[in-house]
Amino acid sequence: IIHQPACQNIDCIDETGAGDCYRAAFAVGLTAINDGAGEDNIKRCMQFASAAGALATTRQGAVPSIPSKEEVIELCQVQFGWTKDENIDSSSNHNNGVDKDTTLRQLRGGDRTDQQYNVDEAEEEDFPLLFGSRLNSMKDRPELWEADDSTDSRSDMSNWIHRMGTIRGLGCVDFNYPQHFHKHFVSNAEAKKTLYKQNLVAGAVCLRYPSSLFVRGAMMHPDPALRQKAIDLTMEAAQTARELDCNEVVIWSAYDGYDYPFQINYDENWQHLIDA
Repeated sequence: IIHQPACQNIDCIDETGAGDCYRAAFAVGLTAINDGAGEDNIKRCMQFASAAGALATTRQGAVPSIPSKEEVIELCQVQFGWTKDENIDSSSNHNNGVDKDTTLRQLRGGDRTDQQYNVDEAEEEDFPLLFGSRLNSMKDRPELWEADDSTDSRSDMSNWIHRMGTIRGLGCVDFNYPQHFHKHFVSNAEAKKTLYKQNLVAGAVCLRYPSSLFVRGAMMHPDPALRQKAIDLTMEAAQTARELDCNEVVIWSAYDGYDYPFQINYDENWQHLIDA
């Protein structure tokens, strides 16, 4: 376990977006270091990320609070003793895992120009990450893209996947369950085939317990029959993930919580969750 203390003496104004800045900065650091993912390099990436997250809390808002690389490096010099010669992402040390001339040719995912690309070859590429998006992100700004001619419907799930396939470098899709299935695809096999046509794979299946049934809770619902229904729905999502060949199921407990102290019997409800 590598432990990195937080930055000290930071004037926190708004925490919105700080976690996103931390994760993004960590990813930037990880891809910019030539010496691999050794412990010293991971530590340095964590320092870079910690500084980015800390700076994000000093400004109001989400996007307006994103710091520049120069600001992050300057704070690393103050907080962690970085020298002025240290950098995290210069043209001389950036490591993208492929030669400069072949970067576009070897990009995984959507908008592939290399028609001879073999899916099996992806396992042999050096770049270790897949970039993905929630399928729901594709429903925004429909005027910016053309639907598949076969349906001409921008509300069709297969067309959302078609839109994702036009994004260069995008590799995987996160589905919502059950909203993106059943009435939209005849079977999970059909959904998988649709992904394959766009050079995409499933990244995760994310639970969205329908509010019509679970507004009082899913796995913590007071009705044992509905708790069981939530469990069954979760198992169905896991089976769907298996059939789509992805290894992540996100259980979002949107309605399993409380708004103020003493609203629920904590011991009882937590036990429901543990049992589920």
